[in-house]
Amino acid sequence: MILRVMVIMCATVAACAPADRITDRRAMVLEGDWRLELHDESSPNGSPSTGRMALVAVRHAVGPIRADDQSLAAGAVSMDAGALEQRVADGTRVAVEGAGADSVTIRFSGTHGEFSVVLSGVLRGDTVSGEWRSVLSRSQGSGGRFRMTRRR
Repeated sequence: MILRVMVIMCATVAACAPADRITDRRAMVLEGDWRLELHDESSPNGSPSTGRMALVAVRHAVGPIRADDQSLAAGAVSMDAGALEQRVADGTRVAVEGAGADSVTIRFSGTHGEFSVVLSGVLRGDTVSGEWRSVLSRSQGSGGRFRMTRRR
């Protein structure tokens, strides 16, 4: 429920900005509801941690695109109870940035900021896949492969 409310709020804010535009096609492609699977490299035969991510395209001011306009989408994530050792609260804010042609970087943090997760992947149609890493108070946590698929 929190995830749905956050997406509705983000969509409303985006719709109320007529002077802004979507400056990157990836932003529009990323809009929607996604299923997230995190495969932990420390337990390759274990089942993946799963979650749900809702994203809305970020709009930028009309005008030339600057190098620092890398923001593509924002939203929220909801992970299952066992994922990431319960360090990510339901409805945690997510930021997506461009990292090259079809590459994206997705970031979200724990409630106190001491825990963060970074997903680096490639956007192909209704799928984003790549590698993820978590950081716990400046030291590497876990990591592995991830896959996001658009929910229909």
